Amino acid sequence: MEKWAEDAVQLIDHLGMPRAHLVGSSLGACVALQAALDAPARVSSLVLVAGFSELDRTLEINYHVHRASGRDGGSYRGIPLSEMDAAT
Repeated sequence: MEKWAEDAVQLIDHLGMPRAHLVGSSLGACVALQAALDAPARVSSLVLVAGFSELDRTLEINYHVHRASGRDGGSYRGIPLSEMDAAT
C-alpha cells in the first residue's frame, strides 16, 4: 500500500501540483488514505468510497489471483484459478 501511495504523491509532483484532491474507491480508497497519512501537506481533500482497514485472507487471495491471472496461465502460488473457490 505504501508504495502505491508513494507513486500517487510522485504523480502529483510530476504534474507540478503543490496539492491534490484524491478520490479512491475500494483499494484506491486505501491508497489515497495512505498517501494522505504519508504526505498530508500534499493532499487537499479525500473522497473515499468502500475502502477497508486491513487485508483479510480472502481479499489478499483475490488481489493476487487478479494480478496473476494474466501472467502465469491462471494460477496463484501454483493453485489453478478453477480451484481457488475451494482454497478460500
